[in-house]
Amino acid sequence: MKFLSDLFFEKYLKYAPQKDSELYIEIQQTFENSNFLAKEFYQKSLQALSANDKDTAIKSLTYSLENNPRFYDSNFLLGKLYYEQKNYMPAIIYLKQAHCIDKKSLDTLELLTTSLIELGDFTSAYCCLKRIIPLVINNEKKYLEIIKAIKSLEASI
Repeated sequence: MKFLSDLFFEKYLKYAPQKDSELYIEIQQTFENSNFLAKEFYQKSLQALSANDKDTAIKSLTYSLENNPRFYDSNFLLGKLYYEQKNYMPAIIYLKQAHCIDKKSLDTLELLTTSLIELGDFTSAYCCLKRIIPLVINNEKKYLEIIKAIKSLEASI
């Protein structure tokens, strides 16, 4: 819900007719504070990862997303960490959110596809692979790999 509410408030800030009203200023300050905190927690997660403390990194990324659920870097990194732990359900949640934010991220789609395959959701994995095709159209090797993976999934659907 916070993901959508942030989106609506951002639209309000962009299109509000009275940019000097108290409500506008309050919402703007809240957004600025939330974004600042999200970036701070993201930096803390990077520090924790450099110290090989994945649990602290996950907690920091969770706090980051509580402040700004539309922060791509935190969504992607949290999804990637869950993926590396073979905890695919939460990985899918955060990777899907990252994909909603940046539809052209090949890394996001590849991790999301693999997670879906690991859980046996071949139909969704097939759809993700179809989304990858335009991103790899200029890379013949990668393109052929994706086509081969699509053909193998078609047999499973």
